[in-house]
Amino acid sequence: MNQNTSYRRFSYLLVFWVYFCPLGLCGQFSGEDVLSPEFYAGRREALREQLPPKSVALFVASVLKERSTDQHYPYEPQADLFYFTGIREPYVFLFIFQNGEEYLFTPPRDEWREKYDGPRLGPEEVEKSLGIAHALPAERLGSWVPPMAAKTMLLDPLPKSVEDHVMDTLLTNLKKNITLGFADIKRETTKLRDIMDQLRGHKTVEELKLLREAIRITCIAHEEVMRSAWVGISELEIEGIHELVHKTYGAHTEGYHPIVASGKSGCILHYQKNDRSNIGAGELILMDVGASYGGYSADITRTFPLGGKFSPAQRLIYEVVLKAQEEAIRICRPGRPVHDITRLSMGIVAEELLKLNIIKKKDQVRNYFPHGATHHIGLETHDRGPYGRDDLMAAGMVLTVEPGIYIPTESPCEEKWWGIAVRIEDDILITADGYENMSRDLPKAPDEIENLVQQEGSFSRIKKKTE
Repeated sequence: MNQNTSYRRFSYLLVFWVYFCPLGLCGQFSGEDVLSPEFYAGRREALREQLPPKSVALFVASVLKERSTDQHYPYEPQADLFYFTGIREPYVFLFIFQNGEEYLFTPPRDEWREKYDGPRLGPEEVEKSLGIAHALPAERLGSWVPPMAAKTMLLDPLPKSVEDHVMDTLLTNLKKNITLGFADIKRETTKLRDIMDQLRGHKTVEELKLLREAIRITCIAHEEVMRSAWVGISELEIEGIHELVHKTYGAHTEGYHPIVASGKSGCILHYQKNDRSNIGAGELILMDVGASYGGYSADITRTFPLGGKFSPAQRLIYEVVLKAQEEAIRICRPGRPVHDITRLSMGIVAEELLKLNIIKKKDQVRNYFPHGATHHIGLETHDRGPYGRDDLMAAGMVLTVEPGIYIPTESPCEEKWWGIAVRIEDDILITADGYENMSRDLPKAPDEIENLVQQEGSFSRIKKKTE
């Protein structure tokens, strides 16, 4: 394919995106869950301070995913682009130059499409409301000549749905147009990934305010479910209670697909079916669910016995997980390796499983605790941030602490342990001199859990009235 053909292909694709693809289900947030244009401008300036000389960073929006012939799935913005702009529309390109210039290309207003899909911002409103210095119609990107030179383009990892030839053609066009002493533009992803891990791994005061609200709403929902769950309830009904509580209290959506796993399904770490009905008394229900507020997601897990009482075996496993979690939370402070959370919690679980004769050697702990015990949270559930074994906790990080034990049926241990799955997860803010458990208001001690489950909740009262 010659350069002219490639250029035309790119231009046609842009025109198709801009004029024929809907922007429905992409509305901006409104109210208290909106950060100011000054916040986003500050984030862009923080990026510039770390960019190499004579470089430009490019961020590309996610695209809509088709659900049926005339409908798309609810839109989720590309997290880094949202971090710098607050924009929640697809088909957007953002260029941030190290020398201070910035350009955002966005679909123009379209009265006809907006009748179907709702209002678009358009370039003028982007400049006015979001504070972007230069906003241009997206179709102009194909012929745009940047007003300054750059020798390095730092790229965010592109959404899988954005085809490589789009970027290749864009780079070809930029190389052709930028002629001020630079023979080539290098394409680099590693440097930008490292920069973004540092920026997004340390939350600002504004971000923490949104995270606190997401966590507060999530705690309310978990507590309501534990009060309301009745013998015979389904996983889908539990998921529905979570979602209704989230939206009632102002959450936009969930940060990830809710995990509501009953009985042996709890041994499936990313269980998503949530389709089991008629859950029996005494079965454990593992709920890993987090509300998203203003784009920021909580991530909390509780495990409880339906009907109100742990069996002796369930309680023993629960207490092991709780001990591991509490000890791991206690070591959270600046200067401590992030990996210590997993190392310590896994060591405690190994020691306790040896005592219970569930494993014979410490290294067998991975059979029943196969995942890491921490990750960053924020705009994404597993958010950007330093994850290396030598990376240290620092003030402003928000980390989960989430040990678990999962014992599938037919495991090489006593049958009384089979099918038990327990995970306990809280959201921990690293402070200047230690930590703050941001989800501390949600009960997790076994006696507290049993007491909570035996109370009557709002939804269980409604069910009684309709029987």
